[in-house]
Amino acid sequence: MTYAECLADRLQQEYRDIKFDLICAVPSSSDKKQTQGFDNVELMCRYLSSKTGIPLKKNVLKKIRRTEKQTGLNYQQRAEN
Repeated sequence: MTYAECLADRLQQEYRDIKFDLICAVPSSSDKKQTQGFDNVELMCRYLSSKTGIPLKKNVLKKIRRTEKQTGLNYQQRAEN
């Protein structure tokens, strides 16, 4: 089972009484998109939308500054990043 499948199941089971207005993806850096050739967060959001019926809205959030990768950062460093 993929992470997106687990998340969709959890949304449907634990939050079934909540009506969500939309699903939106947190933007990735353009460097990451070019390296991978796709936006994995957007793909996961598309899957969640298709499984839950919650509409996916693109371009709701905008990345306004470059940040370093979160991998290897502690809690405080992540908060500051």
